[in-house]
Amino acid sequence: MNNKKMQSGLKHVLKKSSISLKAGKKGLRPKTAKLKIINKPAAHSAQGKKTATVRKEKAAKADANASVRAAAIAENILKQNLADVRSIIANNTFHDYISKNVGSRANDILMELSYGPSVDEKMAEKLNIKLNEARRMLNLLNNYGIIRYLVDKDKKGWLTFRWYIDSGSVTEFNKKIASISEHAVPALPKNCNDFFMCEVCYPSQHIIFPFDVAFESDFLCECGKSLKMLTREEAESVAVQGR
Repeated sequence: MNNKKMQSGLKHVLKKSSISLKAGKKGLRPKTAKLKIINKPAAHSAQGKKTATVRKEKAAKADANASVRAAAIAENILKQNLADVRSIIANNTFHDYISKNVGSRANDILMELSYGPSVDEKMAEKLNIKLNEARRMLNLLNNYGIIRYLVDKDKKGWLTFRWYIDSGSVTEFNKKIASISEHAVPALPKNCNDFFMCEVCYPSQHIIFPFDVAFESDFLCECGKSLKMLTREEAESVAVQGR
């Protein structure tokens, strides 16, 4: 009899627990599921829109700053006395130094830029110079600080480099060249320690390339020979001996 009462009581407890669990499932699960399905994606979407807005604002600000810089540089170019620059380029001392250290057509590029900014493709075509060679000389002149460039980006993301002369730098560079004696150490770019030369062409052309210019030409000379690497000390020594 006691066993029957115990079994009956146990069944009653289990039945009550089962009802309680079912009620709990029925009461909690739909509410929780509703929060996960509706609220979380909404918050994610809002955050995504906010991030996209911030990116657009940053991009617009960067474009505006670039436009301001470009306008300032353009105004500065117009103020330059390019007539004086042309007389410097035509000077024998300056002309010979640029020819020996940059390239025989580098002065033609400088003279072309003395009439206003231009892009490498147009200069190469007008002066009948290979595009890679024109770019090599432009980069080397830029290392000397004689010329600089603006970068334009079109809607497809393509970059165009517009080169222009820095008349102030040309004037200062001309003074340095004038003060260099035949036995003085040449004015190699200060921001470079690795230089290159062509052992075949150097005796006649006296050109020493800084690293980035040599890299641009795949470490090959116009003649097709591989360039020889030099330390800064070796480059200075070679340059002095070649004068």
